[in-house]
Amino acid sequence: MPNSIAHVTSYLTQILDEVYKQESTSAVLDLANNMVRPVGSSKGTVEIPSITFDGGLVDYDKATGFDTGIVNLEWKPFVLTQDRGRKFNVDSVDNLDSAGVALANVGSEFLRTFVVPEIDAYRFAKYATAAGTKQSGALTKDDIEDALEVAVTTLKDKEVPKGRLKLFMSSSAYSALK
Repeated sequence: MPNSIAHVTSYLTQILDEVYKQESTSAVLDLANNMVRPVGSSKGTVEIPSITFDGGLVDYDKATGFDTGIVNLEWKPFVLTQDRGRKFNVDSVDNLDSAGVALANVGSEFLRTFVVPEIDAYRFAKYATAAGTKQSGALTKDDIEDALEVAVTTLKDKEVPKGRLKLFMSSSAYSALK
């Protein structure tokens, strides 16, 4: 007989999202939920909005005011490269026998111990692979400050807003920096 725990499923996604946000190092890089939407029945494809303008600032004319600009919003398809998961069956009697502990903890514990570390590792590996400026070899206390300066300068040169800069480092790199 299949599980019958329907009243809990409405809260499960919200609970797991909170666990992910608390446990993931890279969750601060996620887009807001309303910035990603699935593409119809196309599995593995989502759309992400792209906003473009027809130009920047223009001179003000006292007689006519400002020229009217044009803004375009286009949803661009993005093909996901990973489709991974795991299915667990929690028997409703087992869940009752454990006073709800089984159902409450299976998803969040699996997320904490397997899903979040894999997402973080994959995300950081993709960013490192795509980075234009790379530091080869392990950083030491003698060269870590210079490497960080190169990284920040590179991002500033690419016009990344100062408030959007995020620094992620391993515990060994942090120790070398200290």
